[in-house]
Amino acid sequence: MSRNTKKILIVSLVVAVLAGAGFFAFLFFSKEKRGSEQRIGFLDFVSSFFAAREKSPEKETGDSAYSGEFSEGGSGQNVFDVSPEEIADAPSDDAFFISTTTEDEETSPEFVFRESDGSLLFQEVYTLGNPDGKQIPRLYALVKTPIAGMTVLKKSPKNNIIVRYMERATGHIYNVETAQIKTTRITKTTIPRVREALFSQDASFVVARYLDGSNEQIETFVGAVPRTATMGGGPLTGKFLPRNIFSVALSPIKNDVFYMQETAAGGEGFVAPLGNTTRRTQVFSFPLSEWLSVWHSDAKIAVFTKPSSGVPGYLYTVAATGNAGLERVAGNIPGLTALPNADASFSLVGRAVGGTMGLWVLDRENNIFRETTMETLPEKCAWRKNKRSFFCAVPSSVPSGTYPDSWYQGAVSFSDDIWEMDAKTGRAYYIARADGIDATYLTLSSDERLLFFTNKNDASLWVLNLTLSGD
Repeated sequence: MSRNTKKILIVSLVVAVLAGAGFFAFLFFSKEKRGSEQRIGFLDFVSSFFAAREKSPEKETGDSAYSGEFSEGGSGQNVFDVSPEEIADAPSDDAFFISTTTEDEETSPEFVFRESDGSLLFQEVYTLGNPDGKQIPRLYALVKTPIAGMTVLKKSPKNNIIVRYMERATGHIYNVETAQIKTTRITKTTIPRVREALFSQDASFVVARYLDGSNEQIETFVGAVPRTATMGGGPLTGKFLPRNIFSVALSPIKNDVFYMQETAAGGEGFVAPLGNTTRRTQVFSFPLSEWLSVWHSDAKIAVFTKPSSGVPGYLYTVAATGNAGLERVAGNIPGLTALPNADASFSLVGRAVGGTMGLWVLDRENNIFRETTMETLPEKCAWRKNKRSFFCAVPSSVPSGTYPDSWYQGAVSFSDDIWEMDAKTGRAYYIARADGIDATYLTLSSDERLLFFTNKNDASLWVLNLTLSGD
């Protein structure tokens, strides 16, 4: 073998060794990089608690407004700074990954929907993507982390209803698709420990309610939800309503808010556009200061005294324009709670009955009450579009208690069955069993194929497919 040939062979061997080493180094560092990218979402999530740099353009209290961050009155303390105890309430690592998939990211079931040991998340509830042709169960948990409130998007695809919700621990807003169980984060602004979230009729605004850092003041923030989803979510900007509002309701037709606050004279109610809450109109005034409200139609708002067992309750309607004054609907009913249908032709009225509770139907046309066979509360019901039929979550058994107080205070909890009833005939139909679920905030999809509700026990979001049979 010539000297030149030997040189060529040696050079070729060196090149081959270097190429192989480079190839394995590329694989190694690519894997490390992918692992880093998988964890960065969680690191951003933790750092958001402590960095807290998001801002709101204006904060409004009554008729005055100022610019700045979310903060407690005058203290300058950022409400996004939370304690270790509050971080413990935040979603787990795996739950966080399931609730941050965006439309710009790949939705790999192997990563997004699996635990670290490879098992499917929520396997007992549904089979993701139906890889084996299995049917998604009739009743399943759509969101297992606690939520503060939800709504169904009106522009959902026909066979893929989309739900928008606010996470209780962080105040982040998400969209979740019911057909694919795909979740997209819409906002990244953190508001810890939101207790209640109400969405406008088109889901473009949200009213978030929470206690301030001292747990002494009720804050009510009106935020504009970003119209388009971006990677990681966009900011939630808006204004604060006056502090310590004791009841809020949103119009089912317009982007308006009705809220009541305590004054020296008692209670006063105001209506304002969600996009400009300083332009408010007073529509209600009464010597009593403790009221609840339901905005059931474009023109009418139902208001009723805060229910308590043994205390006579009263139900009124007030015009949303404030021109007609109060109209008494029912009164002198112990523990009264109420849920009118869209035109108030029928109203569900709950009342305290001894050591339990009863549900009555108020027929406004005939001005009569009809007692139902259901031991439940209007807060556990929802009207259908036909304004005559309604669904209710009915406890399979009701322990003795002081109602509705015992349920409100969490002293008792129920395991429900779902029923449908005709308000005019009183005929009832059993729909499904919701074992271990204390259902509240019932909401129907626009096509009335799906019934959503929150489990009061843990604030998880559930969905019942009304088109499927079986228990």
